[in-house]
Amino acid sequence: MHELYSYNAETGEVTWKKHQRLKGKTAGLTRKDRGGLILAFTLGNKKYRFQGARVIWMLKTGDDPGELCVDHINGDRNDNRFHNLRLVTHQQNNWNRRGTKGYWLNNNRWQVDIRIMGKTVCKGRFKTEEEARVFYLKNIALLRKEYAPA
Repeated sequence: MHELYSYNAETGEVTWKKHQRLKGKTAGLTRKDRGGLILAFTLGNKKYRFQGARVIWMLKTGDDPGELCVDHINGDRNDNRFHNLRLVTHQQNNWNRRGTKGYWLNNNRWQVDIRIMGKTVCKGRFKTEEEARVFYLKNIALLRKEYAPA
């Protein structure tokens, strides 16, 4: 990876290091559907594609994340500055996911179920969506701490 790419930890930009036509230019493609950088290269006759954040982690630390996920702390998959990346479990990565409310309408009542490790640890039913939202956000912040969505 170090032979192929250069990484600027302050901007999060990855550039080509060793490429005939693209040397010094921005590397990778941004996913249009959900964001996130994809880095691809060919070695021999085989093509490789990696999540950009994983490659960045390896470039910066020299360590392969293995089974762990590289999470974008602020939830922006296109913000690859190193201080915005952290190693987390798959579950913690899902906890930090943006766009999910955590409460829903069920038989004319708003329901909240917060699960950790497959077990419901906090739940409630409310007359209004606002009551459910307040209950959810308060409890999710207590239970998931820094992995709770902002």
